[in-house]
Amino acid sequence: MNNMANEFSRGAVSADSWSRGTRIGGRVVALVVAVLLCATAARAAEEWRFVLPEGTGVVNVKDYGAVGDGVADDTTAIARAISENIDKARYRSNPFFYFPDGTYKVTGPIESRVMAEGREQGKVWSAGWRSMMVLIGETRSGTVIKLADNTPGYTDAQKPKWVIATGSEGDKRDNYAGGGNRAFRHGVLNLTVDVGQ
Repeated sequence: MNNMANEFSRGAVSADSWSRGTRIGGRVVALVVAVLLCATAARAAEEWRFVLPEGTGVVNVKDYGAVGDGVADDTTAIARAISENIDKARYRSNPFFYFPDGTYKVTGPIESRVMAEGREQGKVWSAGWRSMMVLIGETRSGTVIKLADNTPGYTDAQKPKWVIATGSEGDKRDNYAGGGNRAFRHGVLNLTVDVGQ
């Protein structure tokens, strides 16, 4: 700083040239920042594609009969995939539920529950609710879980109903709504939920 002050005092660097240099330097910095922001935005616009590795134990819903064509009702197939796998390795490493690109039409809720006889009558632990349901799509825009238009039970805005529900485990058998404080390790990633009309 003292050297710069000395240069000014001796007239080696004029105040005008210093000011001009600062303005040009500021413009260069602003231009570099703008280019970096544009490059970052372009990169962010690219979709992340989750490619299912072989032999990982990830559950592919298509292996359970889901079609993903936007026409077939995939509700039961998805529920079966979840029900048959969500309890396999509880509290350790439950498998993810993988949705390859496609439109999966549903006519009821996708829940972190086991399909067990008597769960609605208080005969199943926690009414079937389990923790650790992770749904992951191949791409965010290419994997769509779509509620069929005008699905009964979903048409009254005063009585909202979930399309995807991650519930809590509870020790009581009448935990029908999945309430509680043990709803851990759930996730819905890299997919779109379309609530229909």
